[in-house]
Amino acid sequence: MKLKEYILSQKGTSEFKNFKLEFETVDMLLDNAEALVNMGNYAESIKYYDKVLKIEPNNFDAILNKGMSLADMGIFEKAIGCYDQVLQSEPDHTRALDNKGIALINLGNPKGAIKYFDKVLNSDPDYPMVNIHKGMALIELGKLEESMKHANEELKRDPENHSAWLIKGNALNLLNRLDESIKCYNNTLKYDENNADAWLNKGSALAKMEKNEEAFECYDRALSLGLDENDIIMIFSNKGNILNGLGKYEEALECYDKVLEINPEEYMAWLNKGNLYAMTQEYEEALECFEETLKYNNLCIGAIINKGVSLSRLGKDQEAVEFFDKALKLNLDDNDKSSVLSMKNKIKEQLEVNKSEKSFELKIEPKEIDESINKDNMPPFNEKFGIKMGLLPYGVIFLINNDLHINNIIEESQNDNEDSSDDIDLKVTMDSYKLLKRENIKGKILQDTLGNNYQRIYSYGSISKAHHVLIKFKKGGIIYV
Repeated sequence: MKLKEYILSQKGTSEFKNFKLEFETVDMLLDNAEALVNMGNYAESIKYYDKVLKIEPNNFDAILNKGMSLADMGIFEKAIGCYDQVLQSEPDHTRALDNKGIALINLGNPKGAIKYFDKVLNSDPDYPMVNIHKGMALIELGKLEESMKHANEELKRDPENHSAWLIKGNALNLLNRLDESIKCYNNTLKYDENNADAWLNKGSALAKMEKNEEAFECYDRALSLGLDENDIIMIFSNKGNILNGLGKYEEALECYDKVLEINPEEYMAWLNKGNLYAMTQEYEEALECFEETLKYNNLCIGAIINKGVSLSRLGKDQEAVEFFDKALKLNLDDNDKSSVLSMKNKIKEQLEVNKSEKSFELKIEPKEIDESINKDNMPPFNEKFGIKMGLLPYGVIFLINNDLHINNIIEESQNDNEDSSDDIDLKVTMDSYKLLKRENIKGKILQDTLGNNYQRIYSYGSISKAHHVLIKFKKGGIIYV
């Protein structure tokens, strides 16, 4: 029996007065709930819907509106429970079908959502907003051209529909048809000037076009209109990345720190901050940021690779190789895989060189060494570098932490200048040069330390391609480091 028929059947009875009172109370409760929804007080509105449902358990308006309040609070599973309650009684209830589709999009199931939107379109092709909602789901699935078709369908019926212009603009933005997308956002703002999403996404399109000042203006306008936490994070992340690219590192760091104030577990902010420190060669700080990134996303490829790079820059080559190996086990694209392999192989080659250099160590008694290189006659040991180097008739000798190392001379030649007959030019193997370099012995330090015994040290060609270096010093002289 329908509600109206039931009321009329009770007219004149003692129950009619009480029933009428309850019926009026339901209207009042629904009005109060709607007022609370308009104020954004969704939790309180649910209390009123529950009061209605105690009186009328099958009041579809109360059930559906309760579901929408739950959805507005982000409680989508319970919202779907409300919609399903209606659909059990009326499987083709368009509002319940449409609302369930929207909830499924928010739960990350756009494919499932489309099934419900299609049911609405099949029963009522002119149902308000369903084309827009299906367009949203299609964007999530990457079907951008199809999404625009549904936005255009809505615009045929209502050319001033700001939501349809927004969906179309978003699809064009993702297709990198940026000028067209900005026109759509401008149309959205023409009919809804305070649409925060339009300002936000217009800023994103302008940033792609490197119109940074205009992008920042859009971002600031969006922030002034009130956004949810995720959108605020996106804005400061985008601003930080733009400033980073412009070399405005301090301002970029401020943006990343604002993101982390909102959500300290936002791993992308830690990654961006680490990348900035790596770019400015502050590798210790970069490592800390990459470690934080991996704390919240242990499979973040960028953090794993860049942590390896930072470790390498700090001379921690073996640890760097371990992180490159971790990265290679992940699903890298061809460019990243090639880059990581190249870095790993270069480090391994250097580790082999270092290992090879150690093989020069010989157990030689001091009496076997040329008398001019007598350890007892050497000056006090220099603790700063821990290296002494001297000339033997058959090579160059290094005394490193009291261990002897000998590298053979490739070539010895008298200087053609008679006035410099006491000078000897030695072309020494690249391994010798690398040994010096590895111990942080550089030309300027060498020159300052060796004084008169040192003339000059230079490489033939670039250091990375040199096969030998020339060390020029006094014949018979001993140079100390």
